[in-house]
Amino acid sequence: MTLRPAPLQTVAADLRVLFASDPAARSATLRCSFSPTSQSRQLVTYDSEGRRDFPDYDPEDAPQLLREAAAALGETALVEFVIHRDGTWQASAVAGDPGEILLHPLTFPETPAPLPPLDPAATAALEAAWRTHSAAHQVAPPATEAQLSDLAVALGQPVPPELRALLLQSNGSESTDLWSWLSAADIAREHETWNHLAATGEYGDVAYDLGRAGVTVPRLVHPGWIPIAHDHGGNHLAIDTVPGPNGTPGQIIEFGADLVDGPFLHADSLLDYLSDRRYPWPEDAEIDHQVRPDSPRPLLDDDVPAPIQSLRLFGLSVVDGATVSRAAGLKMLLINGVPAVDLAGLQELPLQELRLLNIPRLDLGPLAGHPTLRGLSLSGCGDVEGTAALAALPSLEHVELDRGDTILDALATHPRLHRVTLAGTQPLAEKVASANRLLHATPLALHTLSGRA
Repeated sequence: MTLRPAPLQTVAADLRVLFASDPAARSATLRCSFSPTSQSRQLVTYDSEGRRDFPDYDPEDAPQLLREAAAALGETALVEFVIHRDGTWQASAVAGDPGEILLHPLTFPETPAPLPPLDPAATAALEAAWRTHSAAHQVAPPATEAQLSDLAVALGQPVPPELRALLLQSNGSESTDLWSWLSAADIAREHETWNHLAATGEYGDVAYDLGRAGVTVPRLVHPGWIPIAHDHGGNHLAIDTVPGPNGTPGQIIEFGADLVDGPFLHADSLLDYLSDRRYPWPEDAEIDHQVRPDSPRPLLDDDVPAPIQSLRLFGLSVVDGATVSRAAGLKMLLINGVPAVDLAGLQELPLQELRLLNIPRLDLGPLAGHPTLRGLSLSGCGDVEGTAALAALPSLEHVELDRGDTILDALATHPRLHRVTLAGTQPLAEKVASANRLLHATPLALHTLSGRA
């Protein structure tokens, strides 16, 4: 028996008090998720019509009791406990989280560009620029050839020539100013850390253009970015070995925990950065725009300013992709509560994320083959057609759904899809069944136990 009955009986006794204080309640559901570092819980009651209520009651000991009951499943688990007015109860538990389905490791198609060696004049110029720049730094002795060789192995590519020349001047340096420069060993460690974060998709949100368009790949983090300096707050200067179509190999960018809108280009090279030939930070960048009319009406041309990169549409009567495409640099589109939506016309936009919410009828067919769409969210939508188009999205990485059905079947064979989030409130058994439509090779096992309080 995987679930232990004794703690569950205690939970049942604790939750029965809800029925005395709420005559309309017919059942109560307590859901708890556990991981090595955190836990969450949600308590909901349902009346005879299935309407939900969130009672003002704190089952203080219940989460720990559910963790004890499901201890055999390991440190990460999801437990659902349902009790009815007549005292009968059912507990369900699963190891892991069926709401976050990981299918494939996140991969990046871009490969590092070869960087040309420095000629003697460029080397001398960089050394001179460093002597001027480092006046306020506490410099370190030069890196050794062994340390540089170890760094190349850690990076999986040759050490960029400008970085090599810098490390031969000082193997890292501390500054009371904004940036401190990393040593060879620190560069290797930070590169490994950010590579892991990139591969897990934790920094997979939309990346907007901050300044000139297309100078970097549209990511918040990327394995092709080599951290070379830090601000003691989770942000880095980096050498970019995978620039965008309008960028320069070896350019200096900034990325990190605070740059939630995307990386910023500081200079075209390390020499330019050290010589103060830098790009100014863009002021008042026009990224986001929303349309929320007082009464339903169609989307108009004037609703879509051409420079915007994020567009959120609420309560319109009609939205068509041709009008949306006036914003030629659009990266994120959200449509909420619109009865008539035509997605034709979005193919030419550099969309990274599309969020479709509370739309009664929807055809995904026009999205087929969209070259840049990485994230798709569907919530509260009614009749969804054209789901086969999802398998024909070459860049798709993350899909968020509030239900399973045939959409999951369309995703099951996608060769690149990294993660599917099932965000609905359906019972745990249904969520596990939905997850297993994707996890054919390693299905999740649902463990159940029932009793009476």
